[in-house]
Amino acid sequence: MEPDVIAVHGLLARYGSLIDQRHAQAWSELFVPDGRLEIANRAPIQGRQGLAAFAENSPVGTHLTGIPELVVSGSVILATSTWIFLDRRAPGSRSGIYRDEILLPSQPGGAPLFICRGIEILPNEYAA
Repeated sequence: MEPDVIAVHGLLARYGSLIDQRHAQAWSELFVPDGRLEIANRAPIQGRQGLAAFAENSPVGTHLTGIPELVVSGSVILATSTWIFLDRRAPGSRSGIYRDEILLPSQPGGAPLFICRGIEILPNEYAA
């Protein structure tokens, strides 16, 4: 079965737009019920309830995501993309890499969902 690349790109786009608009519950539903968010050097956040709580308390800003590289592995897509986060309450930005495991739908018309989203935060290395 060929993956619906448009649906996968839609999932990746909704991740940023829903958390940026503070729709925590809808954002958590982009993950499988026991989905995980793994942010470097922090304890993993697992399950939709924990994910929604994370989203409610996350920094307010705008997520910008690069075009992902997608690799199909059975019923899972492995996606890698770059990101920039612009904080609306503090000066500056952060950037990094997303590493995703995305479950493809088992039924036609179903939506892909995150199994796990790994977030690597790159250091800011500005020359003075």
